[in-house]
Amino acid sequence: MKLALKGVLAGPDFLFKLERRSDKPGIYPIGQYELASRLSYFLWSTMPDDELNTLAAQGRLQDPKVLTAQVDRMLDDPRSRAFTGTFIGQWLGTQDLGGRLAPMLTELQAYYTPPVAADLRAEPILLFERVLGENRSILELLTADYTYMTDRLVKFYQLEEHFKDFRGNQPQLVKWPDNRRAGVMNSGAVMAITSHYRQTSPVLRGAWVLETLLGTPVPPPPPDVPALPAVKCEENCAETAKTAVGMRSRILAHRVNPSCTACHNLMDPIGFALENFDWTGRWREKEFDGSPIDASGTLPSGEKFNGAAELRQVLLERKEEFLRHLTGKLLGYALGRSLQDGDSCTVQRLAETLQKDDYRARTIIREIVLSVPFRNSQGGQVAIEAPPPPPPKRTTPMVVK
Repeated sequence: MKLALKGVLAGPDFLFKLERRSDKPGIYPIGQYELASRLSYFLWSTMPDDELNTLAAQGRLQDPKVLTAQVDRMLDDPRSRAFTGTFIGQWLGTQDLGGRLAPMLTELQAYYTPPVAADLRAEPILLFERVLGENRSILELLTADYTYMTDRLVKFYQLEEHFKDFRGNQPQLVKWPDNRRAGVMNSGAVMAITSHYRQTSPVLRGAWVLETLLGTPVPPPPPDVPALPAVKCEENCAETAKTAVGMRSRILAHRVNPSCTACHNLMDPIGFALENFDWTGRWREKEFDGSPIDASGTLPSGEKFNGAAELRQVLLERKEEFLRHLTGKLLGYALGRSLQDGDSCTVQRLAETLQKDDYRARTIIREIVLSVPFRNSQGGQVAIEAPPPPPPKRTTPMVVK
């Protein structure tokens, strides 16, 4: 009996979520129970419930009206938090905040603790949940002038003067008191994971905006280019601060190398606009050496901006790129695989449908579920290309050796 049970538990049918393919070439609808499973693992990260299984048994799940109704039901269910939390953490890269990235340090314990790190991770997730739950515009991920605050975050963001009556550590919906922050880009979590230890990084931040928000890949640096020298200065080290060179000056000196110029001209202006956020994600007015921060930037295409608020407007003007990239990320998450060349038409159609419906968030989820790749499988022998090797890392953000 033990041997038989071991065989069951170690079998592929038990360990994996399998989908049977037809041996004949062509596009075929996946089975009812397979569709129920695909939908459930997309929005709940778990197995189908009784209602999905009943619809599958009745052969009704491939009906577009039934699928649409199930999407709304599942998004309204608390189990959808598995989707919002996992997707946002993977897409933004904030799931490691408080662990491998932005570790807990004794010197920061007055305002940065494990519960604060958890609140920072939850902040963009709760924003996404509101956008989905109330079917708001997906562009609010770039422009939302509100967030979910706890008493811990009020102290972290140094906003006690604006939220004097704020009490408790249950997240509460509040409006930002100014335009310094909006959407997910300027959240404390994102600003922290795109920094080094005790040092901001315009390069990492610029690359993050290009790759994560606009889907513009940034090539790795040439192997013979030296890393940017770190500033070995304690926060209260007055002697070092007298001779220290500001981050902007060091970046400009570093990119004199002709092999670095092309990429840096694209990344650095974006990162300079975010220099008012320090390496932990809090607001600052001056460099560590006391000099005022120059947050101006100009892209090679000519757009000029000064500070995070103006940078957000530039990104909003390129919302088609943002929507297409986000749509591709959501489709890949739903399918559980990397996108292929043949998926580009689906992504384009989904993005156009979203635009026609005033960018309503639930529209993109419904259209993904109704799409051909989600409801069908490709029969015959499908060539599977080996994934390309990951590019070498530029740096390791905020890791304390």
